[in-house]
Amino acid sequence: MKRKISFYKDGNEWYADVPFIPKANNLMVAGADTFLEDISNGSERVTLKIVSNPSAKDIEGCDYYLKMTKHDFWGGTYDVYDGYSKEPMHTLWLCNVTHFVCGRHPSRIGILNVEMSN
Repeated sequence: MKRKISFYKDGNEWYADVPFIPKANNLMVAGADTFLEDISNGSERVTLKIVSNPSAKDIEGCDYYLKMTKHDFWGGTYDVYDGYSKEPMHTLWLCNVTHFVCGRHPSRIGILNVEMSN
């Protein structure tokens, strides 16, 4: 499943722009916020084209690749890889709003494109 999701910065905090979910539940925390800060290049809005459980071919074209390392009642922890890196560059946690966006917590998430704007 491919889809676009946008994130925006309000003050020093990043939020997912997911309709029908309260703003407080869209707050990016536990590494997701610092990941967005790192890839934003100073922009206040980032849109990611993502693919849930990408095929090996799709992974080759990803800017970033997330691999789940842990899942529990509260969410999923992912290691983040940059392109073809064999070592993770970052670890982040995604809450259960991911179920609304992806249908569930996928074992892998590919980020195919990063768009930035203010």
